[in-house]
Amino acid sequence: MLMTPAAHAGFCASGASCVIELTSSNVIGFAIDVRVNINNTGPATVLTVSFISSSIANTPLGIDQFGYNSSVLASSLPAGWSQASGSGFQMDGFGQFTSEIDRPGGTDLSFSFTLASLVTTFTENANGGEFAGHIRFGPSPTGAGCSTFFSDGTSNSQTANPGCIPSQRVPEPGSLMLLGIGLLGLALARRRTS
Repeated sequence: MLMTPAAHAGFCASGASCVIELTSSNVIGFAIDVRVNINNTGPATVLTVSFISSSIANTPLGIDQFGYNSSVLASSLPAGWSQASGSGFQMDGFGQFTSEIDRPGGTDLSFSFTLASLVTTFTENANGGEFAGHIRFGPSPTGAGCSTFFSDGTSNSQTANPGCIPSQRVPEPGSLMLLGIGLLGLALARRRTS
């Protein structure tokens, strides 16, 4: 299987498998990473959507909406998902997407679905995105809910969500080692002056 990065965000050649990172969130101050794998090695495109990480400490509960910019509908969906039909779907601040699949209250953090044919180009919408979705997180200690839309495009509707708790950054091992060496140096210097 040929594994190549996309030439531009929404292009994946026939016979290739490409990865697109959806790292934009519409919640102010929070980062998200959802990965879309476009598998074009067979007769039809298979899209795999996977939550990777976020800077939100709340427990991720599931992706419940996913939009993509192609008129080719899904021929096979995971259990519980349905294809929305219509003339375009608004992904809160990330613009209109041609097709959408939904699973209200869904608990999937990773899922795959097959399109009815091979799609090598997902066009950018007005916000520069080919893909977008919505993910829910568990409540904060105060009981407030947390959710965010995400995309590979930009959002023109940034919002604050007081239910989203920032994750605590853990120092890297190298930083801890430097701190330890500095403390040891201070202890030795103090010992010599005593």
